Amino acid sequence: MTEDVVEASKVSSGNINLQMMDVNFVEILNQTIGEIEEKMSTNDLEVIASVPESPVIVHVDGRRMWRVLENIFNMRQNMQCREHVYMPICK
Repeated sequence: MTEDVVEASKVSSGNINLQMMDVNFVEILNQTIGEIEEKMSTNDLEVIASVPESPVIVHVDGRRMWRVLENIFNMRQNMQCREHVYMPICK
């Protein structure tokens, strides 16, 4: 978590190099869900992702976008109301 705060500070001050590229957001989301799904289920959470079948191309730093998604899921695990995590993606 401390790393994320330091990186956020670097981004806001412009002192970080982003590796921007076109990536398939659906693929990144599905990979993230696959990696955290077991952890989520042990915390009584079910991930419900509503994503299009076709790719959703975004221009981002793929590694950092993956980290953002992982942080969103981790925040959700720490919330009081635990049942479902909805991730709707619209093209």
